[in-house]
Amino acid sequence: MREDLQALPKSGQERKGYKAPKSKKTGRPEKYHKDFAAVLLRLWEFFGFQCGKLLAPLLKGMAGFLVQEFNLSEEIRALLLSVSPATIDRKIRNQKKRYRLKGMHTTKPGTLLKSQIPIRVCFDRDEKRPGFFELDTVSHCGANAKGQF
Repeated sequence: MREDLQALPKSGQERKGYKAPKSKKTGRPEKYHKDFAAVLLRLWEFFGFQCGKLLAPLLKGMAGFLVQEFNLSEEIRALLLSVSPATIDRKIRNQKKRYRLKGMHTTKPGTLLKSQIPIRVCFDRDEKRPGFFELDTVSHCGANAKGQF
């Protein structure tokens, strides 16, 4: 029997000190490297944290300005012109989680007016009469509710 086969563990046993050989990465080589991802994050912030679908046309349309303003290389410029919206979203996915606004609202239900506001039961109001309207408030303050709006 061959010696290398004798060294293999028997069924149910693990071989001590055995490390699997490091496999080479297969598939297509990575086109958008870490330097490009870092530049993309700076540009994403510069353009106000747009999604990939909105950011891709901005990058392509303003590539000349961005190269001058951010001192980008020609390689990065070529990558900016060829990047797809889905790739932009993949590259900024982890950073997007940091900036996600979740559950932000400033409108709270009030109990004072609840008893004074009539509830429509069977369409007893005349909505066609001038002066009738319904209103709901929406907060456009973003992440900070301080200041004037």
